[in-house]
Amino acid sequence: MLAADLSLNSSDFHSGERTFQLLTQAAGRAGRGDIPGNVVMQTYQPTHYSILAAKDQDYEAFYEEEIAYRELMDYPPAAHMLLILITSEKEEEALADLIEEKAPQIRCLGPSDAVVAKVRDIYKKVIYCKHKDYEQLIEIKDRIAQTIQADAGFAKVMVWFDFDPMNQA
Repeated sequence: MLAADLSLNSSDFHSGERTFQLLTQAAGRAGRGDIPGNVVMQTYQPTHYSILAAKDQDYEAFYEEEIAYRELMDYPPAAHMLLILITSEKEEEALADLIEEKAPQIRCLGPSDAVVAKVRDIYKKVIYCKHKDYEQLIEIKDRIAQTIQADAGFAKVMVWFDFDPMNQA
């Protein structure tokens, strides 16, 4: 496997998990029947826990490292996450101030450009909010939705919500 660790460099918190899955799956297919196979992994990060656990096919070791990381950073399943995707014709329109005034106790990251930041003159921004209490995230989603519907200033702004997202926006 060449450049086996490239997927570790994505900006998604699932990157370690995806790398581990890909490498263990590929290594598991080496060999045929009674004939053992050999696996060679080229990596720029040979000491990364995903690479080491995949090399040893050690699911428990991978889980222990990954869950500790997610607990430290408040990522699912240790906490819940709300992805807010905002699209608008004006780049500066965002909801970060609205979130801060409506729910100061919720930890939010962003707004930042989405992976694809502009399509057909429509800007895309993302905000990630994290909290251990799922109900708190539902509450902020409801407040944002109500404010957007009631405020004519958001008439051309589209907002999507995704709870505990599996893919980066």
